[in-house]
This record gives sequence, structure tokens and C-alpha cells, in this order.
Amino acid sequence: MRRQYLLAAALGAALLGGCRDAFRTGSGTAAPAGADTAAVAGILTMDRLRMWDMAIRNLAAAAASDPSLGRLMQSRPGERPESLLARLSSSPVLTEAIGRSGLSPTQYMLVNTALFRALVTSYALEEGRLQAIPEGENAADVMFVQRNGQEIREMVARTRRELRPLVGEIGAPPADDP
Repeated sequence: MRRQYLLAAALGAALLGGCRDAFRTGSGTAAPAGADTAAVAGILTMDRLRMWDMAIRNLAAAAASDPSLGRLMQSRPGERPESLLARLSSSPVLTEAIGRSGLSPTQYMLVNTALFRALVTSYALEEGRLQAIPEGENAADVMFVQRNGQEIREMVARTRRELRPLVGEIGAPPADDP
């Protein structure tokens, strides 16, 4: 198996349910009654994105030293994110790699998902395919991406570029096993 698609799971996760309280994001301001405090405050911060970026680098290094870990991290078509989280959490090596970044596997997946969703929504707004942030999307995270988009794009591009020798092109279609 080639390492080209090692981080596709890390960069393409879909909605991860049931763990919105993985970050205590209270801001000192009371949320409206019945509101999800994570949704009000947002998940994304530059500090969390830097930790997420470090987790990706740590995961890539772990998988480069043991290709079976790369297969463990690989998302399968139609797979629920909870299944990927369970696999990450079941591997002491992967859990430790993520943990060295300052995140738990749940927090890693939550940041990954929040970033992916906010980027997709932000791009759709920029392109005029959406006129407003849809209900159910985290408006704070979308606005965070809009404010910090250049820095986020630079971080992701730098990581892709630096990891290319280690794992190949991130997001490339899987190559057939040799």
C-alpha cells in the first residue's frame, strides 16, 4: 500500500456527532437557554488549529514508520466518523501521536470536522452558492475561517508541502497495492 492517501482521513472527515463538549468553550457570557455552548462559542481557534496541525504531522510520522497504522487511519467510503475515531482511540501509538499535540483523539476529530465544515460553508458563501450561513452550521467557526482564512490556507499548504516526501500527495486518490 502506498502512503499517498495517509492523511485523507485526517483532512476529509465528515460530521462527528456526540462529542461537542470535548472542548469546554465557555466564554464567560451565558448562552441562551437551550443553546449548545460549543456552537455559540465556536470550536476553532488558532491554538487548536496549530495543535491539529501538529497531530497530523505526528500521525504521518507514526504511519511512515509503520504502514499498518496508515491503513488503520484510512477512511472507508461511507464510513461514519465515529468508526474512525474508535480506530484512532484503539491504537495506543496513534492516541499517543495525537496526544503529543495537546489534543485527545476526540478533540482532534472535532477540530478536523469543525474546520472542514467551516471551510466548505465559507467557500460556498464566497462563491455565492449560499447567501447566509445555513441553520445547523456553527456560525462562529465559519466567521473564524473567514477572518483567518489566509493563515489557515498557509498552514495547510505548508503541512502538505512538508509532508509530501513522507506520505505523498495528501488527498490523492489511493493507489493500488503493489
